[in-house]
Amino acid sequence: MVLECSEPKGAMKQTQESGQGRLVCGAVWPMVFCLLVGCSSSLRRSLPDDKVLLGISLEDREHVVQRLGFTYGFGGHIARDSRGRWMAIPVTVDTKANARDVRLVVITATNVYTKPWSFGNRMGDDGEIAIWHDTNGLNYVRSGERLPASTRCIDASGEWVLVGARDRRPWLAKLETPFVVAAEPPESNTFRRIFAHGDVVHTFARRGWRKEEGPLRYLVYDFDRPGTQPLKEVALPWGRAAREMDPESGLAVVTGNQRAWALCWLMNVETGKRERIPSLLQYLIVRKEVAQKWIELTKR
Repeated sequence: MVLECSEPKGAMKQTQESGQGRLVCGAVWPMVFCLLVGCSSSLRRSLPDDKVLLGISLEDREHVVQRLGFTYGFGGHIARDSRGRWMAIPVTVDTKANARDVRLVVITATNVYTKPWSFGNRMGDDGEIAIWHDTNGLNYVRSGERLPASTRCIDASGEWVLVGARDRRPWLAKLETPFVVAAEPPESNTFRRIFAHGDVVHTFARRGWRKEEGPLRYLVYDFDRPGTQPLKEVALPWGRAAREMDPESGLAVVTGNQRAWALCWLMNVETGKRERIPSLLQYLIVRKEVAQKWIELTKR
């Protein structure tokens, strides 16, 4: 079963419950039902700028892996490039997650192809490897520079990487120059995600996973402008983790700060408005043509 919200572009409806405003889409009751019973239905939602929010179920992911010929394999976490022009799934060719047996399945609007891969690697927007690690667990970036053992790549998006070290706060840098600090976010938060669009980097940061370790903070850096301070900083006390974000449409998927992790929200980062969506899915925001290719692959 697929849940589809077919509201006009960028539209949201507001209802009142127990005196508090809540933003919901037309399919809210099926979504709430999924949250309550734990179903694994997929979701497709049209967004502004010819983007689509895909809510991918485990069943759909494994069906695509099988359909592509990896009969005895299993798929890992699905990634995308910073503009949603491709999706990529690391897949084992047998039941053992051995680096020598991994392939990366890349899905574009017009093509599906594979390349040798290793779990933990990251592909850049140009389709080439951007971050990888050796057998000792040391990280390398696209320039070929090796990061010290005490340093790691926390996250990457577009041309940007978030680097962490044991003795200092994480910092944002270009992939080509990981030790040239562009900005050092103000707190030593241990959980972070970044989403880049050109030289604008959106950052979500939190001190930890526990409910009391909030709030989740949303910061925006524009490195086309002088200075290293964020242009915008917003506290999201109701949020725990950013799972996906598209800078072009300004929409983010954020897990709620409830103990059971039962709630997930689609939030407009400009207005702060949000609506509930199913939590038991992996979310990706991609271009419409890429979403159509994925939907074609999931057909039974």
